[in-house]
Amino acid sequence: MKRILFLAHDAHLAGAQLLLLQFLQYIKRYHPDIDYKLIVGNEGVLLGEFKKLTQVFVFYPQQPKSNSLLKKIFYHLHKMKLDWFVKFSRFDLIYSNTIMNGEMLNTLSRYNIPVLTHVHEMDYWMDKAGDANLGYNKKFSTLFISVSQSVKHALMRKLNVSEKKIKVIYEFTQNTFNIDTNKSIKEKLGLMPKDIIVGACGAEIYRKGKDLFIEIANKYFEQYDSKNIHFVWIGGVIDDEIQTLHDKSSYKKQIHFINNLPNASAYFHEFSVFCMTSRDDPFPIVNLEAGIRGVPVICFKDSGGTQELLSEHSDLIINNWDTTVFSDTIHKLLIDIIYTKKISERLSNKIKSEYVIDIIAPQLINTIEELSVNAKNNTFHFG
Repeated sequence: MKRILFLAHDAHLAGAQLLLLQFLQYIKRYHPDIDYKLIVGNEGVLLGEFKKLTQVFVFYPQQPKSNSLLKKIFYHLHKMKLDWFVKFSRFDLIYSNTIMNGEMLNTLSRYNIPVLTHVHEMDYWMDKAGDANLGYNKKFSTLFISVSQSVKHALMRKLNVSEKKIKVIYEFTQNTFNIDTNKSIKEKLGLMPKDIIVGACGAEIYRKGKDLFIEIANKYFEQYDSKNIHFVWIGGVIDDEIQTLHDKSSYKKQIHFINNLPNASAYFHEFSVFCMTSRDDPFPIVNLEAGIRGVPVICFKDSGGTQELLSEHSDLIINNWDTTVFSDTIHKLLIDIIYTKKISERLSNKIKSEYVIDIIAPQLINTIEELSVNAKNNTFHFG
């Protein structure tokens, strides 16, 4: 039986954490030969779901609000618990689910366990991670999984990782998807059933391009008759800059931001077009969740992995961050039903055949098995 120690940066409700949860559920169901435990950096809303699957250790527990002596005792006991958790489990492999886990890898390096690092980040979050964190990832990782060619190139460029140490395995979505027939975004916003929604989704502001979304919407409304068109963004909050851009728009009544919508992808069936306006995005899951529902996706060139997903649809990849061309492409998709139906079906079929969990999870399992076998035949020394 293989014993794997998984590392999650935290247990918050976000893309990489949700994918890890789904992957662990897949292993529990289909691979009883794999025994695993989990270390999370910090707690979060998914902690309970992780605990349903396995034993979970919190790497950075809440500090006691007490004097320094009690804190020293607390951290000494915590270190002993970590040592027990790792040392006596005799793990074959550490599977680190993000490039943000450098500090944890540094601490765990004393156990001399080979490390597989699954990288869901590109330049933006690599810069946020910091040089020390990135250095630990490079030093202690035996192999990297990158979720797109764009991520692979970022690893080679920013961390100087050898191409031989990187394996590209794309992100995944579920084989089946939810459509909430009882509620709708149109109903939530007080729109008419015949109204058309151009959608987008994401929490972050600058990286996800919420400002670009408003600019594209403004250019669309300036150019085309669009009384029944509404641009709707789901997720996150809007800061003062975005609020100002929205307030200044002559079309603000047709541009909507919904802060939070549980199970947001269940509403994507109401979208006629999905706008991926990100400046930096490794391989966004929302594209898969929209595309599998037959919603066409548009993105900017050199923004990340979306253009790899849309490799057969070059006209949906907008050059030079041209928001005018982006808005024109939206219009073409809305008026040319035959064209849109053709590319939507092709995109949906591609996702169903290449990017669902039943296709991707076995690739991850095979990589784990290969590295585990190698670990038994070799002694790994880092540094």
